[in-house]
Amino acid sequence: MIATLRANWQYVLLALVLAVFSWNLVSGRERVETRVEIPVETVNRPKDLVVSRGLVSRLEVRVRGPRGFIRSLDPSRLAYELDLSALTPGENVVLFKADKLPLSGALEVVDISPSRAILEVEPVAEKTLPVEAVWRGELKHDWKLIETVIEPAEVKVRGPKSLFASMTRVRTAPIILEAEVPETFTVTRGLDLPPGAEAVPAEVRVRLTFAPKTSEIWIKVPVEVPDELSRRVTVEPAEVRLLIEAPDSLITSGQLRGSVKASLLLDRKLETGSFDALYRLELPERTRLVQAKPSRVNVKVIPGNGG
Repeated sequence: MIATLRANWQYVLLALVLAVFSWNLVSGRERVETRVEIPVETVNRPKDLVVSRGLVSRLEVRVRGPRGFIRSLDPSRLAYELDLSALTPGENVVLFKADKLPLSGALEVVDISPSRAILEVEPVAEKTLPVEAVWRGELKHDWKLIETVIEPAEVKVRGPKSLFASMTRVRTAPIILEAEVPETFTVTRGLDLPPGAEAVPAEVRVRLTFAPKTSEIWIKVPVEVPDELSRRVTVEPAEVRLLIEAPDSLITSGQLRGSVKASLLLDRKLETGSFDALYRLELPERTRLVQAKPSRVNVKVIPGNGG
């Protein structure tokens, strides 16, 4: 028998090829079903109308066909083109039809979900609105936001007419801040718009300025006299009361009083007598004088040696 097979090997090989071909033919014609998701792409949108509600982005399609065709189906290359050229203001019912699906004729569409969409269509309106910056994050406990600058401060928003009934401003997408934020922080952000709306420009530039939290506090500071005049000059009162606005951290640390100085302003060629004089203040960084009591002090000058 083996000798017979060897003598007729060509016929054996041909029979094997025919068997494989027949199996593939039968297998390929076996009908099966599958579900695929297909994106919806809109075309021919009217320029003066906008869909405010009801538009779907994807369809779930149940397809039946030969196993070979089903296996070769690539959903990433498929899309349903939804023609919006016939839209009118108000409610529009759109049917999703099987013949609009870009599928091979060997495939049968069993079901489309959803089978239709109810679109709310409105006239397009435009409005210029101010922009509000939105930021999130945990700043250092003793820092605060002192200034927000947005460029441009207003944008032109285009969308459904009903949108503007309650829309008075446009917010930026959230700006996320870290605890160690610099004093001036600049960033470009898009706008947080409701569905169906668009803005020109689509992005704005935001500059946020931060500074330490401050408080006002009364302190007493001695009025300093130049050393070379200290034996001839007396000051009344010897201390002045100052209302200072200063960073909270400087106040709570107890370093404020030691860093504020009041120096008497005197002409070094002094004549004996009594008069009122000004004093100069030296304040630490980020502080300012709110009020001084008194604003002038009384100076008494006694004769110098040999005078």
